[in-house]
Amino acid sequence: MKYIVIGLGNFGLVLSTRLTELGHEVIGIDRDMTRVEQYKDKITSTICMDTNDSHSLGMLPLDECDAVVVAIGEDFGSSVMTAAHLKHMGVKRIIGRAINELHSTVLSAIGVTEILTPEKDSAERFAKKIQLTGVIDSFQLSEKCAILEVPVPEAYWGDTIEEVDLENRFKVKLVTVKRKVPQKNLFGQITEVSQVLTELSQELILMQGDSFVVFGAMKDLQRMFDLSV
Repeated sequence: MKYIVIGLGNFGLVLSTRLTELGHEVIGIDRDMTRVEQYKDKITSTICMDTNDSHSLGMLPLDECDAVVVAIGEDFGSSVMTAAHLKHMGVKRIIGRAINELHSTVLSAIGVTEILTPEKDSAERFAKKIQLTGVIDSFQLSEKCAILEVPVPEAYWGDTIEEVDLENRFKVKLVTVKRKVPQKNLFGQITEVSQVLTELSQELILMQGDSFVVFGAMKDLQRMFDLSV
Protein backbone atom coordinates (compact mmCIF):
# COMPACT_ATOMS: atom_id res chain seq x y z
CA MET A 1 0.00 0.00 0.00
CA LYS A 2 1.03 3.63 -0.50
CA TYR A 3 0.95 6.28 2.20
CA ILE A 4 1.86 9.93 2.51
CA VAL A 5 2.82 11.04 6.02
CA ILE A 6 2.99 14.79 6.54
CA GLY A 7 5.06 15.86 9.53
CA LEU A 8 8.18 13.98 10.58
CA GLY A 9 8.18 14.76 14.28
CA ASN A 10 8.39 11.88 16.77
CA PHE A 11 4.98 10.46 15.89
CA GLY A 12 5.28 10.92 12.12
CA LEU A 13 8.78 9.46 12.05
CA VAL A 14 7.85 6.34 14.00
CA LEU A 15 4.77 5.81 11.83
CA SER A 16 6.67 6.34 8.55
CA THR A 17 9.59 4.09 9.42
CA ARG A 18 7.32 1.35 10.74
CA LEU A 19 5.13 1.39 7.62
CA THR A 20 8.28 1.27 5.47
CA GLU A 21 9.59 -1.69 7.48
CA LEU A 22 6.29 -3.48 6.88
CA GLY A 23 6.84 -3.19 3.14
CA HIS A 24 4.59 -0.25 2.31
CA GLU A 25 5.59 2.63 0.07
CA VAL A 26 5.78 5.79 2.16
CA ILE A 27 6.38 9.40 1.22
CA GLY A 28 7.47 11.31 4.31
CA ILE A 29 7.07 15.08 4.16
CA ASP A 30 8.38 17.82 6.40
CA ARG A 31 9.21 21.50 5.89
CA ASP A 32 12.46 21.08 7.84
CA MET A 33 15.19 20.04 5.40
CA THR A 34 17.35 18.75 8.24
CA ARG A 35 14.70 16.17 9.17
CA VAL A 36 14.13 15.25 5.54
CA GLU A 37 17.84 14.56 5.02
CA GLN A 38 18.25 12.83 8.38
CA TYR A 39 15.47 10.28 7.78
CA LYS A 40 15.75 9.70 4.02
CA ASP A 41 17.36 6.27 4.53
CA LYS A 42 14.63 5.11 6.94
CA ILE A 43 11.62 6.00 4.78
CA THR A 44 10.86 5.00 1.17
CA SER A 45 11.19 8.62 0.07
CA THR A 46 11.24 12.02 1.77
CA ILE A 47 10.33 15.47 0.49
CA CYS A 48 10.90 18.92 1.95
CA MET A 49 7.68 20.87 1.50
CA ASP A 50 5.47 23.44 3.19
CA THR A 51 2.03 21.82 2.96
CA ASN A 52 0.32 25.11 3.79
CA ASP A 53 0.91 25.83 0.10
CA SER A 54 -1.97 24.14 -1.75
CA HIS A 55 -0.12 24.35 -5.10
CA SER A 56 2.84 22.36 -3.74
CA LEU A 57 0.51 19.91 -2.01
CA GLY A 58 -1.34 19.33 -5.29
CA MET A 59 1.87 18.13 -6.94
CA LEU A 60 1.95 15.03 -4.72
CA PRO A 61 0.53 11.72 -6.03
CA LEU A 62 -2.55 12.06 -3.82
CA ASP A 63 -4.79 9.98 -6.12
CA GLU A 64 -2.37 7.05 -5.98
CA CYS A 65 -2.21 6.84 -2.19
CA ASP A 66 -4.33 4.66 0.06
CA ALA A 67 -4.23 7.27 2.82
CA VAL A 68 -2.69 10.62 3.70
CA VAL A 69 -1.74 11.01 7.36
CA VAL A 70 -1.50 14.56 8.69
CA ALA A 71 0.91 13.87 11.55
CA ILE A 72 1.60 17.53 12.34
CA GLY A 73 0.88 18.06 16.01
CA GLU A 74 2.26 21.14 17.71
CA ASP A 75 1.73 23.47 14.73
CA PHE A 76 -2.05 23.58 15.06
CA GLY A 77 -2.51 26.05 12.19
CA SER A 78 -0.47 24.00 9.71
CA SER A 79 -2.26 20.81 10.72
CA VAL A 80 -5.71 22.31 10.13
CA MET A 81 -4.70 24.16 6.95
CA THR A 82 -3.11 21.04 5.45
CA ALA A 83 -6.14 18.89 6.28
CA ALA A 84 -8.46 21.53 4.80
CA HIS A 85 -6.45 21.62 1.56
CA LEU A 86 -6.52 17.82 1.30
CA LYS A 87 -10.26 17.77 1.92
CA HIS A 88 -10.80 20.42 -0.76
CA MET A 89 -8.70 18.38 -3.19
CA GLY A 90 -10.98 15.39 -2.68
CA VAL A 91 -8.49 13.05 -1.00
CA LYS A 92 -10.55 9.99 -0.09
CA ARG A 93 -8.87 8.97 3.14
CA ILE A 94 -7.36 11.58 5.44
CA ILE A 95 -6.10 10.55 8.87
CA GLY A 96 -5.41 13.41 11.26
CA ARG A 97 -3.35 13.52 14.42
CA ALA A 98 -4.82 15.64 17.20
CA ILE A 99 -2.91 16.69 20.28
CA ASN A 100 -6.02 17.61 22.29
CA GLU A 101 -9.82 17.55 22.15
CA LEU A 102 -10.09 21.00 20.58
CA HIS A 103 -7.69 20.03 17.81
CA SER A 104 -9.81 16.92 17.24
CA THR A 105 -12.99 19.03 17.16
CA VAL A 106 -11.65 21.40 14.51
CA LEU A 107 -10.38 18.52 12.34
CA SER A 108 -13.81 16.88 12.63
CA ALA A 109 -15.48 20.17 11.71
CA ILE A 110 -13.64 20.31 8.38
CA GLY A 111 -14.58 16.72 7.59
CA VAL A 112 -11.69 14.58 8.83
CA THR A 113 -13.38 11.42 10.10
CA GLU A 114 -10.30 9.43 11.21
CA ILE A 115 -8.47 11.16 14.04
CA LEU A 116 -5.60 9.81 16.12
CA THR A 117 -4.96 11.22 19.60
CA PRO A 118 -1.64 9.71 20.68
CA GLU A 119 -1.20 12.31 23.38
CA LYS A 120 -3.44 14.61 25.40
CA ASP A 121 -2.36 18.19 25.82
CA SER A 122 -4.33 20.29 28.30
CA ALA A 123 -4.70 24.00 27.59
CA GLU A 124 -5.63 24.84 31.18
CA ARG A 125 -2.61 27.13 31.64
CA PHE A 126 -3.64 29.19 28.65
CA ALA A 127 -7.23 29.50 29.90
CA LYS A 128 -5.83 30.80 33.19
CA LYS A 129 -3.51 33.18 31.37
CA ILE A 130 -6.35 35.02 29.68
CA GLN A 131 -8.41 34.75 32.87
CA LEU A 132 -11.55 33.21 31.48
CA THR A 133 -13.52 30.93 33.76
CA GLY A 134 -15.75 28.26 32.26
CA VAL A 135 -13.59 27.59 29.19
CA ILE A 136 -13.97 23.95 28.18
CA ASP A 137 -10.85 23.87 26.03
CA SER A 138 -8.54 26.32 24.30
CA PHE A 139 -5.64 26.54 21.91
CA GLN A 140 -3.39 29.57 21.53
CA LEU A 141 -2.47 30.14 17.87
CA SER A 142 -0.31 33.19 18.54
CA GLU A 143 0.18 35.87 21.16
CA LYS A 144 -2.99 37.59 19.95
CA CYS A 145 -5.25 34.87 18.54
CA ALA A 146 -6.84 31.73 19.94
CA ILE A 147 -9.51 29.10 19.47
CA LEU A 148 -11.82 28.52 22.43
CA GLU A 149 -14.54 26.03 23.23
CA VAL A 150 -17.04 27.64 25.60
CA PRO A 151 -20.54 26.68 26.76
CA VAL A 152 -23.40 28.39 24.96
CA PRO A 153 -24.70 30.89 27.55
CA GLU A 154 -28.22 30.36 28.87
CA ALA A 155 -29.25 33.69 27.33
CA TYR A 156 -28.73 32.15 23.87
CA TRP A 157 -30.70 28.92 24.41
CA GLY A 158 -33.53 28.87 21.91
CA ASP A 159 -31.89 31.46 19.64
CA THR A 160 -30.63 30.69 16.14
CA ILE A 161 -27.03 31.19 15.04
CA GLU A 162 -28.25 34.07 12.90
CA GLU A 163 -29.88 35.76 15.90
CA VAL A 164 -26.78 35.37 18.07
CA ASP A 165 -24.61 36.80 15.23
CA LEU A 166 -21.24 36.35 16.95
CA GLU A 167 -19.20 37.61 14.01
CA ASN A 168 -20.87 41.01 13.80
CA ARG A 169 -21.37 41.47 17.55
CA PHE A 170 -17.96 40.38 18.77
CA LYS A 171 -15.76 39.99 15.65
CA VAL A 172 -15.19 36.29 16.40
CA LYS A 173 -15.63 33.46 13.91
CA LEU A 174 -17.88 30.52 14.80
CA VAL A 175 -15.99 27.37 13.73
CA THR A 176 -18.60 24.83 14.84
CA VAL A 177 -21.07 23.85 17.53
CA LYS A 178 -20.74 20.76 19.73
CA ARG A 179 -23.94 19.15 20.97
CA LYS A 180 -24.57 16.40 23.51
CA VAL A 181 -26.63 13.59 22.05
CA PRO A 182 -27.84 10.31 23.59
CA GLN A 183 -26.06 7.16 22.48
CA LYS A 184 -26.15 3.52 23.53
CA ASN A 185 -22.91 2.04 24.82
CA LEU A 186 -21.80 -1.58 24.47
CA PHE A 187 -23.93 -2.56 27.47
CA GLY A 188 -27.07 -1.00 26.03
CA GLN A 189 -27.01 1.92 28.46
CA ILE A 190 -27.88 5.41 27.22
CA THR A 191 -25.05 7.89 27.69
CA GLU A 192 -24.46 11.40 26.41
CA VAL A 193 -21.65 11.98 23.93
CA SER A 194 -20.48 15.21 22.32
CA GLN A 195 -21.12 15.41 18.60
CA VAL A 196 -19.52 17.95 16.29
CA LEU A 197 -22.03 19.58 13.97
CA THR A 198 -20.11 19.68 10.70
CA GLU A 199 -22.81 21.50 8.76
CA LEU A 200 -24.06 24.68 10.38
CA SER A 201 -27.02 26.67 9.09
CA GLN A 202 -28.02 30.12 10.22
CA GLU A 203 -31.34 28.60 11.29
CA LEU A 204 -29.77 26.14 13.73
CA ILE A 205 -31.41 26.57 17.14
CA LEU A 206 -28.97 26.57 20.06
CA MET A 207 -29.79 24.26 22.96
CA GLN A 208 -28.87 23.77 26.60
CA GLY A 209 -25.61 21.79 26.78
CA ASP A 210 -24.30 23.08 23.43
CA SER A 211 -20.86 24.63 23.20
CA PHE A 212 -19.36 27.13 20.77
CA VAL A 213 -15.97 26.59 19.15
CA VAL A 214 -14.86 30.09 18.19
CA PHE A 215 -11.76 31.72 16.69
CA GLY A 216 -10.64 35.29 17.13
CA ALA A 217 -8.38 37.86 18.72
CA MET A 218 -8.05 37.36 22.46
CA LYS A 219 -9.39 40.84 23.19
CA ASP A 220 -12.56 40.03 21.20
CA LEU A 221 -12.91 36.60 22.81
CA GLN A 222 -12.57 38.25 26.22
CA ARG A 223 -15.25 40.79 25.31
CA MET A 224 -17.58 38.10 23.97
CA PHE A 225 -17.17 35.96 27.06
CA ASP A 226 -17.57 38.86 29.49
CA LEU A 227 -20.79 40.00 27.79
CA SER A 228 -22.27 36.54 27.41
CA VAL A 229 -21.94 35.23 30.98
